[in-house]
Amino acid sequence: MPATATATPATVWATRPAGLFRLADLLAQAVEEHTRPVCRRYGLGRTGLRVLTELRYAGDPYTLAPSELSRALGITSGALTGCLDRLEEAALVTRLPVPGDRRRLAVRLTPEGVRTAGLVLADLDRVQREALSLSDPDTDLLIALLDTLTAALPNTGAPGCPTFRTWA
Repeated sequence: MPATATATPATVWATRPAGLFRLADLLAQAVEEHTRPVCRRYGLGRTGLRVLTELRYAGDPYTLAPSELSRALGITSGALTGCLDRLEEAALVTRLPVPGDRRRLAVRLTPEGVRTAGLVLADLDRVQREALSLSDPDTDLLIALLDTLTAALPNTGAPGCPTFRTWA
């Protein structure tokens, strides 16, 4: 801030780490607000939406271990089990045995799950672009900064948890 500028509570707050975390909280609230209608449109809860998108980001064959999903989403195995039960009932995912290990299962998108996840991602992209109204270069810069910040923070996912860089 230039020496001649007057420090207001808003400018001081925004220059400290607490201001950054407050802005991140506001961003999370805005994401939730804009995501809610998409969830309703597809009959999904927020966690169900996140499971579908994680599996879709995993790439063909759209399969992950439940432990990978729970780590990536930051939820307990119990919460994931309930979500997977609902998604399986809706024929969006299936749980398959892992060859060579009868104790383990993998979670895979069904063909309907792949289709729905694609529609959800397209819908989210549209809604978020409308809400964001940033230029592409500004969006790219913001993504890079937030990705760097997220990677530097402790407890932001399991080791190997995908960041934006690995999704793109």
